[in-house]
Amino acid sequence: KIFRLASGLLVGIWLARYLGPTDFGSLSYALNLVALCAGFLTLGLDNLIVRELVKTPEREDCLLGTALGMRIGGLLLSAVATLIILAYSHATPETRFMVGLIWLSTVFQLLNLIELHFLAQGSTKNTAIANTASTVFSALLKAALILNEAPLAFFAAASILETLVLATFLTYLYRKVGQRIFRWRFDWSTAGLLARQGWPLLLSALAIAFYSRIDQIIIEALLSAEAVGHYA
Repeated sequence: KIFRLASGLLVGIWLARYLGPTDFGSLSYALNLVALCAGFLTLGLDNLIVRELVKTPEREDCLLGTALGMRIGGLLLSAVATLIILAYSHATPETRFMVGLIWLSTVFQLLNLIELHFLAQGSTKNTAIANTASTVFSALLKAALILNEAPLAFFAAASILETLVLATFLTYLYRKVGQRIFRWRFDWSTAGLLARQGWPLLLSALAIAFYSRIDQIIIEALLSAEAVGHYA
């Protein structure tokens, strides 16, 4: 996490200087809009699922399969929420296109469920390897785009590759310990149990996403993308 924060700060400063206030504001707005609606993706159930995995490890395939199905439903809700916000937004067509690209990256975040397996096993080494590899790839990719003077949309598309790299590493490490994603299965009774126990966590996740991301959305609506760039 320290490495991710440090690289994010350094590359972020370089990226902001390269793009300038207006383009950096458009990119920041797109990232924040998707992050705001991504609260529906996890449904706030991660800690609950880890608890159940620790208590009943033999039900892992059922728990992770059910969580995956619920996340797919949350992914669809996030798409609807994003479209509703964009319908009332003054965002340019290019910014709307970037929002679409960044939202596609959330599809690969579905496989972040694999991290819950390692957390329940107390094996943080594997998740650290996957996240560090993804961070290094992200930093190198953005540096390459800046050095080659890539257009703005390429930086939004980079988010797809970043999440794909993380998902690939997690899948590889999951297979390495003898687990298989195709064994996961959805169970309606488990989904009902998680929904009943997890709805307060969902409200908390949505509230956190709202108060931490809404500022730039409001600035773009009331002022401009350039103002968002200066604020970001």
